[in-house]
Amino acid sequence: MKNIFLLFNYILFTFIISSISYAKSNNTPGIEAELIPHCGMTQGGVATATPDGKIYYCAQRLADIEYKFPGAVNYFILHEYGHIF
Repeated sequence: MKNIFLLFNYILFTFIISSISYAKSNNTPGIEAELIPHCGMTQGGVATATPDGKIYYCAQRLADIEYKFPGAVNYFILHEYGHIF
């Protein structure tokens, strides 16, 4: 069972590294968005994106989530980038 777990991790790691290499070698423009702290614009949510490249986020909610679930804040911001691009 341990060997299967190690094999799975090796395959996953290899896939991630090759994806990063492809993304860096691909001549695509960089992704840019303006991050703006504004709880009112999120309407009670953690973050929201606008089509013009602005991501509004609630700093208090992000701090609370980061305290309870370290690293989870990255998901919310990345999710909003997905709405823009």
